[in-house]
Amino acid sequence: MNPRKILYLLIIILVMLVSSFLGAIGGSFITLQLMERNSSISLENQTSLSPTPTTPSLLSFSNSNIETTITSVVQDVEPAVVAVVGTISGRVTFFGVTSDQEVSGSGVIVTEDGYILTNNHVVEGT
Repeated sequence: MNPRKILYLLIIILVMLVSSFLGAIGGSFITLQLMERNSSISLENQTSLSPTPTTPSLLSFSNSNIETTITSVVQDVEPAVVAVVGTISGRVTFFGVTSDQEVSGSGVIVTEDGYILTNNHVVEGT
């Protein structure tokens, strides 16, 4: 290989290394400046919203109360929850005809007429 080409190659590699190093330093500097500015803005907003610092309060709960509440809610809502089952007809593909597919999901009865609310992917194509 020509010594001149080797020199050009080394100069190009050196320029690439220096520019990437300077880019990393510059990007870090800009990021730090933005973070400092945002933190000072949020501190100003916090001091204007709540001039006195508040102490966190201790939250206490009992496991039996939560279970009782969840059980009560489930018993109240359970009659409105339904299973939605649909069938997607077989299709003709490159490999032949596929068989029918059964899809299922859950739904909730939302009106006295029997309208059911469910996700689209449960009933799409059925």
